[in-house]
Amino acid sequence: MADDVQPVLCVVLGAPRSGTTWLQRVLASSPSVVSPQETHLFHSYLRPQERVWTRQSRRMERALGDLEKLGRAERRVIGLPTILQPGDLESGQRALVDTLVRRSLETKPGARVVLEKTPSNSLCVDLISRVCPDARLLHIVRDPRDVMASLRDAARGWGADWAPASSAAAARMWLQHYDGARTAVACGDRYMELRYEDLRKDPEKLLSRVLDFLGLPDPPSALLASESSADDRDEELFAYAPMVRARLQRPGAVEPAGFRSGGRAPLSEPALRKAEVILGATARAAGYRDGWAELSGVARVYWRRRARLEEGLYQAQRLWDRAVPRRHGPERSQRGRTRRAGLAPSPSPPR
Repeated sequence: MADDVQPVLCVVLGAPRSGTTWLQRVLASSPSVVSPQETHLFHSYLRPQERVWTRQSRRMERALGDLEKLGRAERRVIGLPTILQPGDLESGQRALVDTLVRRSLETKPGARVVLEKTPSNSLCVDLISRVCPDARLLHIVRDPRDVMASLRDAARGWGADWAPASSAAAARMWLQHYDGARTAVACGDRYMELRYEDLRKDPEKLLSRVLDFLGLPDPPSALLASESSADDRDEELFAYAPMVRARLQRPGAVEPAGFRSGGRAPLSEPALRKAEVILGATARAAGYRDGWAELSGVARVYWRRRARLEEGLYQAQRLWDRAVPRRHGPERSQRGRTRRAGLAPSPSPPR
């Protein structure tokens, strides 16, 4: 990359299983784009820093207030806020992002766009906008019912450690990511939104818009052909540190079995009803208007309560699984996930 050309950071937004990885692979096929694997930089690294800073700042203020008013405090005045300013934390976070951009560009000479794709980016738009005020935000949206079905399949196999094994929790995941990503509309021309279904239907047309958004001259057809002919091995397209890449370059698939789906069964009727009460209105506003269940007032109350109960039980089970070591092997754990996914027989609901 020429010294006088400023790199562009593009952050991909979207719920898990919304086509974010496919879009990443297509764009990473460009000589001008470099994309590390999911870094989880914003949600797993920078967001916890922000939360700890906020918590320590509040405790410090309470302790100082007690000292001033009462002459004593129950807590000591400790933590980074005792010596650093809020801007110092932001500067440190920005430095880490700059390092990510620099290290990524070093792996692909000639690239000028760094594409960061992690679904949890959708939950951190405020943080991303503050730390990276010039970043482009690219949001891909998919029909939530397809996302839920994909999450269901992932939870039964390769994604059991993160994908919700509950249709209600999967619906909530889509809604949280969609609502979070949509806050980026306030970023104006730095934000672009596209639908997965439109991208698959007419990929060259939609991809042309994305390339214009990023200021890239690549022919869409060339990128699509390059991605489709590329090996499924991650190191062929994504950026890695040299030592990591060397260890990846060995026979065998990198992506877990089942990562790419060749088709899946539709959602069950109970799952569709839970989707309706959790995200139906939002999905229709997003353009997904067909095929939703019509629920009476009594039925809507029933399914809303059932969805809340299922979400609560699922979250409680997740906390339990984290706190207590599994002693009964993967077979029993899989049966538990299937039961929590709502596949066991249930009472007949009102319609």
